[in-house]
Amino acid sequence: MKRYTHLSLLFLLSALLILPSYLTAEDHGGTGGTAPCALMAWSPETFSFYGDRATVMTKLTSLDRDIMKHRTWAFILESKEGAKLTFFEVGADKQFVELSTITGASLSDLSNRISERLLTNDARKCAGQLTKELVQSYANGQVQHASIRRPQTVSSAFEHALANYSGNYIRATFVLLC
Repeated sequence: MKRYTHLSLLFLLSALLILPSYLTAEDHGGTGGTAPCALMAWSPETFSFYGDRATVMTKLTSLDRDIMKHRTWAFILESKEGAKLTFFEVGADKQFVELSTITGASLSDLSNRISERLLTNDARKCAGQLTKELVQSYANGQVQHASIRRPQTVSSAFEHALANYSGNYIRATFVLLC
């Protein structure tokens, strides 16, 4: 019994020594490949809410998610009037975020592609970088770019996503990446 305990302990210690190198190794989309980013590559989150703007804002405000811990996230807004995706990426100075926005009659195909891409991620690339690449290729260069001061909360980020969006009854999908 003692022999198996020592072997188990040896195995556990070996795994702990190897894990940090795996989490920081390889290609994390050119983002510096940090352990938190590698861990978040396996745990992106998606939330969808329906309602008018005020109802959706209330639902988003009640989310207990700290976007200050994240480097990338996105909102997909859909209504009968059209769709809009706003991708947020924190800049190197951590004070500003770069917004990439695309619009269309519908973005449900893009939403499905994002889900598929995240499901096939093997944690070698950052979930945010994978999504950013997909958005850029999907839009064929038709992406609007802007830079804003970094939002402190999910609801303040949502306000930026709502800018110039005309739908009243909407589905807002919040994608929290890495």
